[in-house]
Amino acid sequence: MVAPVAGEVVVTVDSGHAIGLKTDDGVEVLVHVGIDTVNMEGKGFTQHVSKGQRVQAGDLLLEADLPAIEEAGHSTTTAVLVTNSANHKAVTSPATGNTVDAGDTVIVVSK
Repeated sequence: MVAPVAGEVVVTVDSGHAIGLKTDDGVEVLVHVGIDTVNMEGKGFTQHVSKGQRVQAGDLLLEADLPAIEEAGHSTTTAVLVTNSANHKAVTSPATGNTVDAGDTVIVVSK
């Protein structure tokens, strides 16, 4: 999984399945891999960033073993969410429900 935006890593979790970013203009983004994957206790996940690190869009955040996630009985659906959407005029997602590639627009935030 790669960074959808440039900014600072503000949240990492021990289980490795989620990372929070904050852009320079204050948009807070959560990348959450899978459903209930916290129950995997880090198995199948390798984080490549740490809290406080700056990243550019496209930088590697984490690796996820998708077959291992499925074998553990979890969905591999990955959510990219704006966690402070109430602070913005509008947050839309042209990619809802779609498979996306690195570099695709997944969220549009209007100030």
